[in-house]
Order: sequence, then structure tokens, then C-alpha cells
Amino acid sequence: MVMNALIGAAGQMSDDEQEQFQNRVCADGEVILAAFKTKRDSYVITDRRFMYEDVQGITGRKRSLRSVPYSKISAFEIESSGVFDTDGELKLWVSGYPGTMDFEFRKGIDIYLIQALMVAQIHKEES
Repeated sequence: MVMNALIGAAGQMSDDEQEQFQNRVCADGEVILAAFKTKRDSYVITDRRFMYEDVQGITGRKRSLRSVPYSKISAFEIESSGVFDTDGELKLWVSGYPGTMDFEFRKGIDIYLIQALMVAQIHKEES
């Protein structure tokens, strides 16, 4: 993918980066369950929502944050890595959002763990 060549697939976010994200973005009591980072962007799964932070511009000072409550996720799809396509993928279908939101994860990231986290949080929302 062209975007993958430019920004890279997401790998595990460091503890320091996670703490900075938590302090900057998360609500009081919100718990980060998993956090991933490309060269610039971040994907964060919390106990309340899925977040995608898009770092924009040359300096990276401009940022947009897309926050998706689990109640708005109508479906999702995962694709594990293969021999030639070494990145795992997550696609979200979000109510009120045209098309899918697509995210790529580096080889070695357990896409099935991400799937399990998403299922658990969506199920909790439905209960």
C-alpha cells in the first residue's frame, strides 16, 4: 500500500508514549487496553472507545482525533499477515461514517488479540 510506505504499519506504542496519550486525550478513569503507533499516527483501544489520532503537516503540530464509541461500530474485519503481505489489517464499519476505516499493523502484532479486545468491548456496550 502507498500509505503504508509513507507512514508505515502500526507497532506497539511505548509505555512513555502511552502515558502521554493517556494524559493528553483520555477521560478520567478511561483505561487503555492496547495502543499502537505508526511513524506519526496512533491507534488506541480503550475500555470506552477506539481512537485514531492523525498527525498532520510537516511539523506534526496539527492533529486530528477520531473517537469511535463501540456502540457506533456496526461491524469489523481483521486480516492476518501472510507471506507476501506481512501486515495485519483491521477494518471498521462505523455508523454515520462512509466506507470503512482501515488500519494496518506490523508483523508480530497479534491481530487476533485486537479482535478479542474489540469483541469484548462491543459486547460490553450491548449488555
